[in-house]
Order: sequence, then structure tokens, then C-alpha cells
Amino acid sequence: SGYRCPELNRRVGGSPTSHHRFAAAADWICPAFGTPLDCARAIEPHIDQWRITQLIAEFAEADGSGWVHTSILPVSPVNRVISIDRLGTRTGILPAR
Repeated sequence: SGYRCPELNRRVGGSPTSHHRFAAAADWICPAFGTPLDCARAIEPHIDQWRITQLIAEFAEADGSGWVHTSILPVSPVNRVISIDRLGTRTGILPAR
């Protein structure tokens, strides 16, 4: 998913301040490269160079499920790297245990 109008954002349970509402975020997968965890781990060293302000592994498991969220909307703190899954929100790109 990329841009979300306010109504769609509300329907999918997105935050009212979601970067998707400003066309500055994308949720994606890239099976030809690897799992979402593989993708997020490969991108992490480049977030400054690519001006990524959020890198989130969302519900990304070792089995390949989940997706990667990247955004470029300037936020504070920048370069936030987190995992969101059934265990909650944690710092770093981590599979659920």
C-alpha cells in the first residue's frame, strides 16, 4: 500500500498521522529478493543514504510472512528502525519469537 485517503486509512486501522496519508510511505514485499526480514535487514545500513525516516518490519516472520514499511516524511526521531508484531513494538529488525 502507498497513498491512503483518510477514509481508507481509517478503514485499515491506520494512525491519523500515518505517513501513507501524505503519499510518503509504502508497505511492500519483494519475494524475488527474499523475505520481508531479509529486505529490511538489507535496507537498514542504507537508511541515511536513501533518506528513509522510518524502516519497520511489520509482522515479519522467518517464514516469509509480513511486509516492510518505509517512509520518507521527515519525522523526529529520524531513521526509526523498529519491528511491529504480536509481541508489540521493538527497536531493531527482529523476527517474532
